[in-house]
Amino acid sequence: MEQDLATLCAHRERLRASLAGRETVGDNADQAQAVEAAMELERVERRIADLTTDAAYADAPGPSADAVSLGSVATLRFPDGGEERVRLSALPDEDADPPVTTPDSPMGRALLGRRTGDPVSYEAPYGEVNAEIAAVHLAVPRRR
Repeated sequence: MEQDLATLCAHRERLRASLAGRETVGDNADQAQAVEAAMELERVERRIADLTTDAAYADAPGPSADAVSLGSVATLRFPDGGEERVRLSALPDEDADPPVTTPDSPMGRALLGRRTGDPVSYEAPYGEVNAEIAAVHLAVPRRR
């Protein structure tokens, strides 16, 4: 992973240098090459971000049904009796069911390592949220 990251970082610098040296005026072929290089730079930047995130969580415990960890699903019970299920993942996914929270978010930090029955509290945009962990499950991979 470190080698891939170093190779991508070097490629990113070459792409940046090639884009910085381009004239703003040119024929269609020059403009097409600039667009292609910019798109490649964006792809490389995303891959670097993914590898950096993977490296940051490489030592984190794997999914567990005992305590909330990366890949597990927690069911939260709120004081009003409502419940919400969330999956803890290093990569956000807006379309996931249940919704994903990352370990560096306020909710994710509050959940990580907690067990069934543990109280949790975290800051949300609308204020402090208090809940209890009602259950912890292993996430079931989605079929494609």
